[in-house]
Amino acid sequence: MNTKILIFWGLALLFLSACGGRKQQDVSSAELIQAAENFDYDTVAVTPGDTLCSSEVDDVLRHYPEFYHATKNAKKRYEAWAQQEKTVNAKAKPELMDINVILDKTLHGKMTVTSDSVWTALSAIDSLYLQRIGKVPDNAPDLDARKSEIGRARKAWQLYMEQLHRLSAAVPEGCRERFLRIVADQTDKYLTTLQK
Repeated sequence: MNTKILIFWGLALLFLSACGGRKQQDVSSAELIQAAENFDYDTVAVTPGDTLCSSEVDDVLRHYPEFYHATKNAKKRYEAWAQQEKTVNAKAKPELMDINVILDKTLHGKMTVTSDSVWTALSAIDSLYLQRIGKVPDNAPDLDARKSEIGRARKAWQLYMEQLHRLSAAVPEGCRERFLRIVADQTDKYLTTLQK
C-alpha cells in the first residue's frame, strides 16, 4: 500500500515539475530562418510579388514548406468563413480571427496573450451558431434560406478551426505554444464580440 502511494506521489511530482519547468521560448523569425537554413530545409519557390501573408511572415513560411502549405490552406478556409459570416451577421468581426493577424503575432509579436487554455471558446461559438438558427422567426419569408446560410457559416467556421488545428502541428516548435495561445486569445475576443 505504501509503495503505491509513493509511486503515485513520485509520478505526480514528476508531472508537476515537468509542467512547471517549461518556459515559453520566444523564438524570433530570424532564429527560425537560421534554424531552417542550418538543417538545409527546402524553401518554397514563389514568384516575385506573390505573398501569402505579409513579406515578414512569408520569409519564415518559405523556409518551412509544411508550415507554408498549411498556412495557405488555412488562409483559404479563413476567407471562405469570413465571407459567409459577413452574409449572416453584419456585426461580426471575423478579422479578429484572420490568419494573417494570428501568424504576425506568433512570429513577430510579444507574448501578451491572456488565455490560459487553448481554444476553450470553440464550443461556445458553435453553440451561438445553433442559437442563431433557432432564433430565425418561423414566419420569416426566407426561413429555410436563412437557416441554411447560418448553417453554412457554422460549417465554414468548423472547417477553419480544423485547419488551424492542422496548422498548429506545422508551426515550428519554438513558437507553437505562442501560436496556440494567440489562437485561444483571438477566439476568446471573437466570442466576446458575438455575445454583445
